[in-house]
Formats: sequence, C-alpha cells, structure tokens
Amino acid sequence: MSKTSENLARDLEPIRCRTKSFGEYDRSGYHADLSVEPVELLQAVGFLFEKGYFLEDISGVDVTEGILLVYHFDRYDESGRVVLRLTVPHEAKKAPSISSIFSGADWHERECFDFFGVEFENHPGLKPLLLPDDMKLRPLLKVEGRKSISALQYSPGEEGKAAAPKGLRIDPEKCKGCGLCKKKCPVQAIEGEKKKPHTINQELCIQCMECLNNCKFKSIEAL
Repeated sequence: MSKTSENLARDLEPIRCRTKSFGEYDRSGYHADLSVEPVELLQAVGFLFEKGYFLEDISGVDVTEGILLVYHFDRYDESGRVVLRLTVPHEAKKAPSISSIFSGADWHERECFDFFGVEFENHPGLKPLLLPDDMKLRPLLKVEGRKSISALQYSPGEEGKAAAPKGLRIDPEKCKGCGLCKKKCPVQAIEGEKKKPHTINQELCIQCMECLNNCKFKSIEAL
C-alpha cells in the first residue's frame, strides 16, 4: 500500500460504509474505494466536501445486481483520488441526490437519469440533459450480457494480467453468528457455530461476494 493510501485509510475512517479498500493508483486509478448504502451516501459525500475534495464525475454501470453508480473525487492540494460506489436495484432505481453538497453533481445526475433511468431524490430539476424530453428509452440499460459486480472488481496486475482482490474477512466484533452468510456461500467457505463469530476459509473462498452482499450486520469486508 502506498503512503497516500495509508494516509487515506486513516483520514477516511469516520466514513460509514459497507466496504473500504485502499490500493495502488497506478494499477486501479484511485487510492481509496468505498462501497456505500443509499442511507450512507450523503454522510460520505459531505465528509469529503468538508475535507476539501471536489467531484470529478458520476457514472453508471448496468450490472446483474442493479445499477452501479460510481462517484469519483479528488483534491487539488494533494493526491488522493477516492471512488464511492452505490448500487440501486433495477426494480427501484432511486438514489439520494448529492447536488445540495456538490452543485456540479446536477448535470452528472441528469445524465445518469438520461441513460440509466436512475431517479435522484431531492434533485432540484431532474429532467433529460442530452436526450429528448419524450424519449423513454434508456440507451445504456442492457438487455443481455450483464456482469456481476464481483466480476468487475479486478485491476491490471504487474504483468498485465487480472489481479484478484486479496480476499474477504469477517469482523468478529460485528458478526452475530446468524448463519445467513453460510447459507448464501456457494462453496461452504464460511465456518463457525451459530450465535458465535464466523470465519472465512480463504482456501475455499472464491470471492463471489454473496456473503458480503447479504450480511445484514455489515461484518464482512474486502481485504
């Protein structure tokens, strides 16, 4: 981990999110990668605003889990590119607008509304930006060929090959031993007794993210 990523790991500690990872900028294009829930988005964005970050852009990806919204932030005074990721389901494509914090988000959110149909709640004027007002088609929604989020979580390795995430871990302080992750794991990599903190067998884990996506106590995090 680079010195910049180490500093960000400390500085971004107050942000509430599902997962945090800190990597090498020259491989991934960012120093910190945070996945948030809709209820956590405004707190995370507000924190970055107070720390002097600016919004680069907001983009979307149509994946099997829903629409993955990707928010890029950076700073002028020092290097520290941060990406926030938020997934909204296909059947309810709604996310909080961040335009009250970053006014420049107005057009970015309207563009995502144009191409993916995501409704940004409390947006001051959510209307088409690039497409005709009466156009109902969402051009970037996929009819077939969607990929899962886990299939997209790779970055170039040292030899140009795909470098997989280092793994997953269960925080014993947060795990309640409910057993839901064990039921969702397709390879039985989750170990532990009921009502006691579980662990992940790293030799069996295929990093499908089913346990992480279904843990209601947010005790599972990417390494």
